[in-house]
Order: sequence, then structure tokens, then C-alpha cells
Amino acid sequence: MQTHHIESSARHDFPRRRGGVSQLVGLGLLLLILVLAVWTSVASATPVGGTAANTGAPGFIFNSGVGFSLRDVEADKDSEIVDEAQSSRFLAKLDVVPSKYIDAYGLIGAADFQLDDADYRGTLATAYGGGARGELFPLWFYSTPFRVAVDVNYLTFTTEDTLGGQDIKARYEEYQASALLAYQWQGITPYGGFKYNPTYVTMEGSRNNLVGDTDYGVFIGLDYFVTPNVFFAGELSIFAETSIFLAVGFTFPENR
Repeated sequence: MQTHHIESSARHDFPRRRGGVSQLVGLGLLLLILVLAVWTSVASATPVGGTAANTGAPGFIFNSGVGFSLRDVEADKDSEIVDEAQSSRFLAKLDVVPSKYIDAYGLIGAADFQLDDADYRGTLATAYGGGARGELFPLWFYSTPFRVAVDVNYLTFTTEDTLGGQDIKARYEEYQASALLAYQWQGITPYGGFKYNPTYVTMEGSRNNLVGDTDYGVFIGLDYFVTPNVFFAGELSIFAETSIFLAVGFTFPENR
């Protein structure tokens, strides 16, 4: 029986001056995310946060960051053919916020795709996509610091490599639907949730295309505003993929 490993590759009022305790908490949580990232030694799907909750409307949010992910994949016609995939990414995200309760965004950047056992090392390619998010709660209880939202997005890119003297292109497509709970406390917003994250890799010139072996995952993250307009974001995902995404961003109008 032939077995290979193939892999494909997350308001309270903002005080003008925050106390030392809240700053230390925010920096501590960011440090925890960074430590976990190094500890897991992996490289992400499209992040859900950055920011996890809209801070003002109408307005816009811009962020850019790097991500890394590991995901088990299998041949779509033979589940015995498996591999482990890696993807490194740089993504920029422009989020237009016409209303506090809904926003839409575009994604552009660069990504690669690699397979361990198949020794496929795809070239760096242009990645692009987009998505939208709607806030479900609170629609009536405006003063609560909790936010519940749903987010859907799509990302794709095409990379290529030469195997056995044959050029093989890999078109990577990722769909993601997630539900998240965020808590806004001063300039800090921790969040987490569940996601449905199927991936499809079309291998042109190969008999087998690839799909992720698990489509469901969970994620946790943190948005931390160092000023009313500038924030850092970090997000970790497991199960569907093991991934991390770190970003820095700007929001207008200011977080409030």
C-alpha cells in the first residue's frame, strides 16, 4: 500500500492613558503568543483577528503580517496517500468598515507551498482573496464589552516546482468560515473561536489533487492597541492546521 506524506498547509472606552497594569497584561499576553509560536516551531491560514472587533465606523483598518502553517493533506482520490504541507505567507489586509456591525476586506500578499515527502518546493507566488464579517451581538446591548461575530473569507495562490523533470503547478485554495467571541478591555482584545477551514490543492500535471485531512479547528488571539490608532495582533490555530500569524496595523478613526 503506497503511503506518502503531503501537507497544505483566528469596547470599553479607550483611555487616553492606560495604567501600568493594563500595559503589562497586554505585553504579557503578546509575549505568551510569541513564546507559543517559537515552541510549536511551525509556520497560517488567513487570520480572523487584526482586529477581532470593529473599533469605529465609518472607517477602515489596515494591517500587514507574516504567517506560517502546517497541515496534513491527502489525495482526493486515495486517502492512503498522505503528506505534510507547509506554507509561509506575508499578507496585507485592508478592511472597510461602513458600519459597526459589518465590514468587508481584501487580502493581497505572497505565499509559498511545500510538501515534505513529495519533496515539492513551490516558488513564492502572489496570494489574494477577500472576506466579510458581521457582528451578531450586541445589536441592542451596545455597552457590553463582549463581541460575537462571524467571518468568512477566501484565499488563493498558484505556485510551481519541477519534479522528475516535469513542471507541476499547485493551485492552493482556502475557504474559511469562523465564529468568534471577543472581549474588549481598554486597549486589549483577547478572542477565540471555532472555524471551518477546508483547503484544496490542484496539482496540474499530477494524477492526484490534495485536500486537507481535517477541516475543523479552533483559534485564539489578541489585539493590543499601543496607541489609539496603532495595534499589534497575534493568532494561533490548531486541529485543521497548526499555525501562527503576527501582524501590526492601523485603524481610523481611533479605537474608542
